Amino acid sequence: MQQVKISCVPPKSVKKNSKQIIQVKGRPIIVSGKHWKKAEKVLTSLLAPHAPASPHEGALCVDVDWVYPYRSSTRKRDLGMMIPCDTRPDKDNLASGLFDVMESLGFWPDDARIAQGQFNKWWGPEPSISITIRSATGYRVMTKEEYTLGERGVEL
Repeated sequence: MQQVKISCVPPKSVKKNSKQIIQVKGRPIIVSGKHWKKAEKVLTSLLAPHAPASPHEGALCVDVDWVYPYRSSTRKRDLGMMIPCDTRPDKDNLASGLFDVMESLGFWPDDARIAQGQFNKWWGPEPSISITIRSATGYRVMTKEEYTLGERGVEL
């Protein structure tokens, strides 16, 4: 298991939203936009010291807490609490960009190895990015009957 906590204001740029199409010698080429390139450099510099000596192998479970600083409109009674972040960018695009940077740094050979995980976006008192990586092989495999019945034993 590896835990990484980086105290920083997480970037708001995401890979998906910053693609641009340019023409080179009459051919369209898709390139990353300048906002994602800057965010990618920031994430790379923050995560590089935490890169493992050898990549994690097998199926992985990755949990991420992405904490933005409070907005100026946050009520005083809510200060000190973790408030779910409901603004853009969406968590899927943030996760995609983060996991691609981590793959390039050698955390894992391919982000397709991430079998389970959770990605939480918050407004909070301490802006940070917290990442927990662990093996997903220790989980119990459900039978087909258990899966179709769901947690409560009721057919879905």
